Parts: sequence; structure tokens; C-alpha cells
Amino acid sequence: DHPVPPLIEACRTVPSLLARAGVRDSLEASFDLSSDARYRAFFEQDSQFAGFLNLNGVLLEANTSSLHAGGYTREQVIGLQFWQCAWFRLSEDVIRTVRQAVEAAAAGVPSTQEIQFFLASGAQRVARLTLFTVYDDSGAPRFIAATGTDITTQKAVERELVELADTAEHIVRIDRKKTEFLPVVAHEL
Repeated sequence: DHPVPPLIEACRTVPSLLARAGVRDSLEASFDLSSDARYRAFFEQDSQFAGFLNLNGVLLEANTSSLHAGGYTREQVIGLQFWQCAWFRLSEDVIRTVRQAVEAAAAGVPSTQEIQFFLASGAQRVARLTLFTVYDDSGAPRFIAATGTDITTQKAVERELVELADTAEHIVRIDRKKTEFLPVVAHEL
């Protein structure tokens, strides 16, 4: 038994929120969940990037964190195929990877992967991106939820730790050689 991540648990309630908001049958035309303050507060948390896509991969909603962190506006991303959004468009490899992940999620196959994304300044960052399908009460797929966490600092620390481990290993090898060499020199003297 693993606890259900909070965002996934919250997304399970989205179909009933849609029904209460009167938009269940027209998700793409009216993706406005602002009527539920609990949902909006969770969706707008600062630590996660979050968005909702239709099953064709069009970005319907993006939280403030995902927009501000990248330096983009809603107008630059909402309504576009997710893989064509400003965060990804500077790399054909990233576009291909995100498109494949969206297509898999639309088919019911969730994914989590580390991908590059780009700020409006052109700076490159790394995110852990998760895509999964959200189903309605009858079990029919309704839309795709996308979440991301900027792990650029974590990846930099991991690289530094590897470099430090390599350096430490090198120092140990030098120390062993010194230990082997000193008795030889002492004997020669």
C-alpha cells in the first residue's frame, strides 16, 4: 500500500467538481474550476507546476507557478498542443518526448520522466514531468493531468556529488600508491 499522491487524489474529484460547475459535458469549452476554492488553492500551490490537457493534448489550464517560473503568460500557452508550448519548443528532442508522453497518457498509460524545459529568457532547466489520465465517474477518460517539479538544483547537486566521489576515489588511489612507494624509498635510503 502506497499513499496516493495529493494531486492524483485531488484529480479524482475533478469530475464531480465539473458536474457541480455545470461543465462536465463541455470540458474544452469551459474549463473553469475556479468555483471550488479548495481545488483552486491546491492547484495554485507554489511547489508544483500543474496543468490540464484535453485528450488531444491541448493545454486547457496551467497554474500560476508553471507560468511565472517560466516567465510566460497564459496567452503564450493555453490552447496550444502541450508539446508546442513555450516551455518545450526550443528542442525537437524535448518536443518529441513530451508528445509521446501525452499520447501515452491519452491512451491511459501514465508516465514520469525527467525532461529539459526552457524559460522565456532561453535558460534551460530540468523538470520531473508526470502525465496521467483523469477519468470520470463512469470510468471514461476525460482529460490529462500534467504535473512538474523543477529539479534543476537537485540534478546539479547530484552531479557535484558524483564529482566529489570521483575526486575522493582518486585521492584514495594516490594515497595507496604513496603507501606502497614510501617503504620502497625508505629501504633504498
